[in-house]
Amino acid sequence: MHAAASGQDVYAQRLGAPSRFDVSNGVPTKGGGRLSPEDCEFLFIGGAGVGGDYLKGFRRAFEAAGIQNVRVPGESDPVSKGRLAVDALSIPMMNDLNFAKSLVGMPQAQAAARRSRSLGDEQFNLGGYSYGAAAAAAQAYAVAQEGGKVDNLVLVGAPINADLYGAVRKHPNIRNVINVDLDQHGDPIRAGMSDFELVAALPKVADQFLQDGHDGHFYYSGVGPEHDRRRKGLADRLVERGVR
Repeated sequence: MHAAASGQDVYAQRLGAPSRFDVSNGVPTKGGGRLSPEDCEFLFIGGAGVGGDYLKGFRRAFEAAGIQNVRVPGESDPVSKGRLAVDALSIPMMNDLNFAKSLVGMPQAQAAARRSRSLGDEQFNLGGYSYGAAAAAAQAYAVAQEGGKVDNLVLVGAPINADLYGAVRKHPNIRNVINVDLDQHGDPIRAGMSDFELVAALPKVADQFLQDGHDGHFYYSGVGPEHDRRRKGLADRLVERGVR
């Protein structure tokens, strides 16, 4: 992304104000403007709060595994407790097919679809962790409905309803859905769950967060050598499944 000769940011002009589709909500990039799927080959969105050092760990692990052009919104930002709470509470309003359909026709979805088509044989990938997985699933559906292609949709600990999960898995323009449930680590969250099941799981998730915040649903969200090893294992699995 580059600024115009006049000093104006053409990227900001193109996107306009942040919207529900631009979940980074104005995260600055080196070239100015806002980070959006239309400028990414692999946009990976973090959990509620969309900030914290663990996001840098994801980017480093993906890049070390050979995945190209990785963008992780909020990787340089501290976790905002206020935003964390708002994001977590908003999940039941954005984890179903109706929400994904509401993104279709939005300028960012249309621009991302054009971007994906312009890549030709190169991959256009979306993914996320927890809250970010719900956002990525909705975005992928919108891009696909706009005639774009999503080569890989990566869902890690995704609290999405069955209708959205089924829609992204069956959509002909979404070529590969890689779902990583963390039930073997004690996570009660899984792709395809109902909102009733999600609400019922919240006490256990909250307890995992309060205990140490680095196991169960938070298996990949810690900082340090052990969690770097975990993220490396995930990145290697994604490459084995076709992410480039």
